[in-house]
Amino acid sequence: MIIALLITVLLTQIANNTKAGETVTDLSNIELIVYGAIYSFGAVMPGMTTIHVLIYMGVLPTIIAGFFAVDMGIILPFGIGYILLALSTANLITFLFKKFYGMTYYAIIGFSITSLVMFIPEFSSLLEGIIGSIIVGIFAILVFLMTKLENKYPKEKVDERVYEK
Repeated sequence: MIIALLITVLLTQIANNTKAGETVTDLSNIELIVYGAIYSFGAVMPGMTTIHVLIYMGVLPTIIAGFFAVDMGIILPFGIGYILLALSTANLITFLFKKFYGMTYYAIIGFSITSLVMFIPEFSSLLEGIIGSIIVGIFAILVFLMTKLENKYPKEKVDERVYEK
């Protein structure tokens, strides 16, 4: 869960280097490799909405234009980043699901939810901040209780009930 949080914070910090809605047209090869890697999270981790990250960062229009124009200066670095991350993490995700199913499942849910965090506007008043914090606390407690409930029912028994139907 801490790794999921750190990755989310890292992506948010990268995203904060651009203004929301601003289109970035001058991309270096290193940046394109990083954006390809970010985009590949969506293929490797179910529910991850990385397209929103690229939209927010303002690079998606440039990347799409490069693909439509068959610009190899955009396609190759983006593809390299995409393939490198997808190949290096696909087996890791499978391993994590086998060994730490619950934690991996909730980390992916966390990634899915927090990938939308950058679209939440800043709070304009203290009251809005307090209400937002209360809501976050309630859902943190719910996630904790869901984990406890999952630990109560071993995975093997759940699988047997699913396959019996």
